[in-house]
Amino acid sequence: MKKILALVIFLFLLTQTTILAATLAEEEQRVFDYAGLMSLQQCEQLQKLVAEYQKQYNIDIVIVTTNDAEGKSSMEYADDFFDYNGFGVGENYDGLLLLIDMDNRMIYISTCGNMISILYDERIEELLDIQYDYVVAGKYYESFDAALKQIDFYFKQDANLPIFQPESPPEGPKTFYIDPFWIVASILTGAGIAATIVFKIQNSYDQEYAVIAIDYHKIAKLKMDLQTDTLIDKKTTSLYIPPVSSHSGNDSLFSSSNSSFSSSSNSHSSSTHPSSSGTTHGGGGRSF
Repeated sequence: MKKILALVIFLFLLTQTTILAATLAEEEQRVFDYAGLMSLQQCEQLQKLVAEYQKQYNIDIVIVTTNDAEGKSSMEYADDFFDYNGFGVGENYDGLLLLIDMDNRMIYISTCGNMISILYDERIEELLDIQYDYVVAGKYYESFDAALKQIDFYFKQDANLPIFQPESPPEGPKTFYIDPFWIVASILTGAGIAATIVFKIQNSYDQEYAVIAIDYHKIAKLKMDLQTDTLIDKKTTSLYIPPVSSHSGNDSLFSSSNSSFSSSSNSHSSSTHPSSSGTTHGGGGRSF
């Protein structure tokens, strides 16, 4: 009895440990306050918000503060932290990193993958505007919180983009149900129709037909008439077709106009640069 009770307790603890491990795996650490600018509770609140956005938008979000940039610029530190710690979602490593660098006294935002085009230069500047006032006032948690909520606002504006569209699961084999009554009814109906056809054919074979002799020499006649066509009149009509003139000048002007329209329609741009790992990043920063 004691062995059974011990086994039950062991299985219970093993189950709880597995559940806890799965929960931690779903919410891997994404907030790294190395500079100690926030309380533990504030870090946990940011972690929950980041996990919510990660699940909702299928992108990676990382928050970092540091007192030691390891001799790097804020841009280099942010890009390397993102790359060498294996962050990013999918083959394009979609994600972003928000950094407060107390060593270089700079706020920096690093983007990667599809986030480069979504958080284009104008939006990066807007995010830095939002963070700057909080950071100068020493409100570092509020700085990150406001930036995340503004990023959420951008994502909702771009909700129709393919990156935010959930993939449709593949369709499995379709199952059809047919009532047995209709199966039996169909078989009986088909059998009845087939029996009726066979009966009519058999009945036609059993009938007696009278044989009538016909003298085909009397009814077979061949009559041939001669028909001729006579030409009455002849008329020919001529039409002059002028040569086609070249409009290459107008075509060139039209193409030039289209090219100008196409280039002016793309109003958003994103500045990019390679990191030390060779990965392309976007983003920007501001000193404080």
